[in-house]
Amino acid sequence: MPGEQARGLVTQWVARGPLPAAAAARAALAYVLGLRRRDVLLKSIVDASSDCIFCVNAKGVIQTTNPAAARLFGVEMEALRGTDLRRYLPEVPADPVAGIAATFEALCGRLTEWEARTATGRALLVEISCGRAGIGGEALYTAIIRDISERRAQQRELEYRASHDALTSLPNRAALDAHLAAVLKRTTQAGPVALLMLDLSRFKDVNDILGHSVGDAVLQEVARRFVTAVGARGFVARMGGDEFAVVTGDAADSAAAVQLAQALAHSLDRPVDIGDLSITVGVNAGIAFCPTDAADGATLLRRADVAMYLAKRRGTVCERYDPAHAVQGLLHRERTLHAVGVPPCPNCA
Repeated sequence: MPGEQARGLVTQWVARGPLPAAAAARAALAYVLGLRRRDVLLKSIVDASSDCIFCVNAKGVIQTTNPAAARLFGVEMEALRGTDLRRYLPEVPADPVAGIAATFEALCGRLTEWEARTATGRALLVEISCGRAGIGGEALYTAIIRDISERRAQQRELEYRASHDALTSLPNRAALDAHLAAVLKRTTQAGPVALLMLDLSRFKDVNDILGHSVGDAVLQEVARRFVTAVGARGFVARMGGDEFAVVTGDAADSAAAVQLAQALAHSLDRPVDIGDLSITVGVNAGIAFCPTDAADGATLLRRADVAMYLAKRRGTVCERYDPAHAVQGLLHRERTLHAVGVPPCPNCA
């Protein structure tokens, strides 16, 4: 390498005395060319990077940057130079005594996430890594910034899909389990929690006679009506098929829970209109309380489920879980499961 050759010649000059003028000139030229070649190589790497790269001083003033930064923040490279980095990263704190240099020192060697702002004020979520780059005694820092807004949006979408029913957009069974676990932890302080298990009546005929597309449209409308009926009083989820669930802390006693179940039933009094069709469905509800009927979510679900099947068997709007009726509810449920070829659970009470 020219730089290495130049350094070798300089070493000779120091050890053996002055080099001939021509050799000294060649050594100096080779050294300069080596530095320039290295600088050109580094600049090409920085300019080609898809990440934003800033070099800032100890006051946070941008010294140099690359085209990716200009594109992301919507500012010409020349306009970025001399600007305070916090204009585009307003959340980056500055120590009142040590200034922003202390923040950069703390961030060195770490990956952190901040909100950034473009020249037009658009918010971005960015990932930042910092490093020291002192030159000639001047404290300088490099900040490599990557826009992760799209990645986070995709992550949120995946999390939403994992926790919500694709047809109705209601929380799904997994979300219900998580919600129950969180709510039941606070039961002793916040009071009792009621779980209502809901099963639509006459819905099977809709699917069998009118087809699944009409059935899906009915489920979507039912979900909207249930959410409206419950309002801020509780958490509505779709368990699957034509079963839904409501968790509420507002129904502190059996009478209040029954009133909520009746409100849900009344929400279906008006037929569901799908095109030229006018479809009527009903609902049967089973109610169980924590901590009265169960202390954990899984048991509470099973017992609300038993009460729901008892309501279906009796043709009532709702039934409250009662251990005396549990056997009747379980026997009916086991017969139903056996009829569709699903082995019954021996420990569902």
